[in-house]
Amino acid sequence: MLSAPDKALLVKLFYMNEESVTIALRKFRVQKNVKSGKGPLTPAGLLKLVKRFEETGKLEDRAQAGRPCLKEACAPCLAVEMEAIASEAASGTSSAREAARRLGLPPSSVRNILRRLLQLYPYKLQSCRELLPADTAQREAFAKWAFSKMEQDPTWVFNILWTDEAHFSLHGDVNTHTTITVPFGRPLIHVPMASCLQILTPADFWLWVYLKSRVYLSGPSCLSELKDAIRREVSSIHPDMLHSAVAGFVTSLECLFPCGGGHVEHILV
Repeated sequence: MLSAPDKALLVKLFYMNEESVTIALRKFRVQKNVKSGKGPLTPAGLLKLVKRFEETGKLEDRAQAGRPCLKEACAPCLAVEMEAIASEAASGTSSAREAARRLGLPPSSVRNILRRLLQLYPYKLQSCRELLPADTAQREAFAKWAFSKMEQDPTWVFNILWTDEAHFSLHGDVNTHTTITVPFGRPLIHVPMASCLQILTPADFWLWVYLKSRVYLSGPSCLSELKDAIRREVSSIHPDMLHSAVAGFVTSLECLFPCGGGHVEHILV
């Protein structure tokens, strides 16, 4: 959209060049270093601009009749509401769904206003384990060691029995009566691995996330149902999925180098 000074320059060039639309547009593009486009930068658009100037003495678009668009009218209220929600939240974040509830607007309308009018876009916070300076060096050293092993034997990484454990609970309650600790594998060969490295293993970054997303679909209401769901979902995992998970571990190791051993989650997303 052209500014008022640019519109004035276009009209001025039109009259200075014997009312030639072509010459006026060409000189305007040269002066402003712009390419051909829409609106006033087309012959029809310039003629329309000149006609409006001659009829009204103004360069601004005529005000549209009728009530303003609902989305435009709601934008200021939504901006204030989002700031209020952020000030109330301990994390300082806003919720589009909560704003829609408070203003009585459809969530889809709120999302459109945020994107198109307020240029605000949704995001999710991702929690990562804190890494100390010594951790980054240890992670990078581990990646170098692992790749040296894979150079000697390309199948080395696929012959590792990854071991880990996770907690599955009922209704979000964590106690001995509603929680199951599920071990995965039994360590046959012990390789010392610090906690800063364990978050890179297939069990940690893929297996438990996948299993929990499947186990809770059936809505287990007691420990026996929870155990059955875990067994069922574990037995249904295809070997190709396991192969892909281990390949993902290799990708995580590759990402450690450009990150200097730091967090790789933002690259893997």
